[in-house]
Amino acid sequence: MSSSLDKLEMNNLPSKDALRLCRETEDIKTILVLTTHVDPIVRKRALKEICPCRVKEDIDVFWERVMEMIDDPADNVREQVLHTLCDGSPDHMEWKVVDALEKFNRDSNQYIRRRAHKVLSAYRRSGKWNVL
Repeated sequence: MSSSLDKLEMNNLPSKDALRLCRETEDIKTILVLTTHVDPIVRKRALKEICPCRVKEDIDVFWERVMEMIDDPADNVREQVLHTLCDGSPDHMEWKVVDALEKFNRDSNQYIRRRAHKVLSAYRRSGKWNVL
């Protein structure tokens, strides 16, 4: 990905091709670009690829992108953001995760609100937020 044209082209790839690319690539930049795809199914799939349960590393650019996606307009993407934050996020992210959980606790989607409430309750009880 050498130019913004590449980025634009990737964001407009047919969903089927973009989903395949999500599964097949190991390129960090490609995955990050796919988290901005026009199709929320592709964005969610790309986000799954950077979940700490898969990556097993603390990569700052991944976490920055996850935090940017908290306000994604698609419910399925926000649900995956919540999962990603609560499934292995590093200790240095604690306050950002708690802020995100507070926001998700007021989300328009009932399922997201319930999951956020569950995690916040666990956090207040035990200090742990990686419970999903």
